[in-house]
Amino acid sequence: MTALDESTSSYTGKRLPVLFVHGLHDRDDNLKRSEQWGRIPDWMRAHGSDVWFGNEDAFGSVDGNAAELLKSLQVILEQTGEERIHIIAHSKGGLDALNLACLPEARGHIASLVMLATMIHGMRLCTVLAHDPLVLPHVVAPIVNRHGRKIGDVNPDSLGLLRATTTKACEAFLRENPPIPEIEYRSLAFALEEGDKRKFDIRALLIGLFDGENDGIAPLRSTKYGNWMVLHAAKGSNFCHADSCDFSKRDVPLTAPDKTVYPNLLYLLSAVIDELDEIAEMKFGGKRAV
Repeated sequence: MTALDESTSSYTGKRLPVLFVHGLHDRDDNLKRSEQWGRIPDWMRAHGSDVWFGNEDAFGSVDGNAAELLKSLQVILEQTGEERIHIIAHSKGGLDALNLACLPEARGHIASLVMLATMIHGMRLCTVLAHDPLVLPHVVAPIVNRHGRKIGDVNPDSLGLLRATTTKACEAFLRENPPIPEIEYRSLAFALEEGDKRKFDIRALLIGLFDGENDGIAPLRSTKYGNWMVLHAAKGSNFCHADSCDFSKRDVPLTAPDKTVYPNLLYLLSAVIDELDEIAEMKFGGKRAV
């Protein structure tokens, strides 16, 4: 495990709060504590960031979770006195955050949105599953929703969640909600080198039949949005979807398109947030949101 090293951040200006938005099946403990992000929160705190968590439902629909995220956003703004925040979202949490950004009450309060392995354009496999008229809506969804309530969900809606991740639903949302100019968007996807084992896992193979190359969950083709970057994991790492939020706390070198090699996800996110803080300072300075 890489030790925290504050010297990895070169940014010396004002930092905005960072809101972390988890993906499917994950849960935060509250707005200030979560076990879903591995070493990232402590790493970001060591670099001067005020870290918060969305505390939305594990199996909530994108609309329902966006409403919950709005409540979290309002608490952060009130308690910090800031006008804007950065958001780092993982997997389906990126869809929740995109929906949050479109709410009128959130306008002017989001400086950037970083999406890690988010299926922004939906999944063809979800499209196929969503057409099931019997088993999923009447058997699977009620079971999943009951589980969601047991772990703390307020409004679990697994069927609505599935339908929102179909290609049709995602493309319709993107047509109706173009990128907001004041928000800096980053979409980070993760790929394995040819021959690594993850490419041959059953789940990756199944998703691959419908959606092509993937990290075990998120299809690469579906992650393209805004400033898009595909990072290649070191050969032999068997990088997986959970590694893209550091849940497994593994040091996997990542190579960017410009051939920059980051020792692990922590260094990558430090560089991204450094850049986004600089952009926010240049764009907004001391100006208030409108």
